[in-house]
Amino acid sequence: MSSHTKAKLYVAGCCSIISLCVILDGIRGNGVPRSLNLETLQQATVTIATGLGHGSGWVMYDHPDHIITCAHVVAGTDTVLVVDAWEIPHLGEVMFSDMELDVAIIKISSQIASPGLLFGTAGLGDEVWACGTPLTTSLFGTITKGIISGYRTGILSPTHIQTDAAINPGNSGGPVVNNRGEVIGMSQAIWGGMNCGLALLVPADVIEGIWVQYIGE
Repeated sequence: MSSHTKAKLYVAGCCSIISLCVILDGIRGNGVPRSLNLETLQQATVTIATGLGHGSGWVMYDHPDHIITCAHVVAGTDTVLVVDAWEIPHLGEVMFSDMELDVAIIKISSQIASPGLLFGTAGLGDEVWACGTPLTTSLFGTITKGIISGYRTGILSPTHIQTDAAINPGNSGGPVVNNRGEVIGMSQAIWGGMNCGLALLVPADVIEGIWVQYIGE
């Protein structure tokens, strides 16, 4: 991982396939909104192995053979191994990568049995839920909760969403969703190398703009 700025900002990606963690109970009364299905979120989240480590990613809605992740997760390689929630490996080819915006699109060799995730929005102070594979692949599907803490510009990418949701190395590329289960951002970076309650996300509108352009070509 590389550091940036005096505050020691680290990309939250490649941590160096898989055991599905216990799914959080969907009961209401544990703080989980009725409109949010955490099992669906886990099933749409994948681990991406590059040979140098791992990151996270997610299945795009209605495109079960396409994965969204951060460009820094797949930097330096054209092919990756994508492992889904059922521990099924899929050979993936990097079809698009923009290092400035830190967004990449992977096409996999077979479809994943998940409906995928839609894009959505959330505002300052709203609850958000992050999913990914922090630290080790045995922690696949780890879900953490936080809020949108702020909006930033020009730190690693032109724009960011700031959150206090727990994000660690290996989370990069994983989805962060609102209380309706819609992607509002993608885990990108953390301060200090480990979770300290300050993380940056690639905003959903940036990702969606790239996706619309890609799928239209």
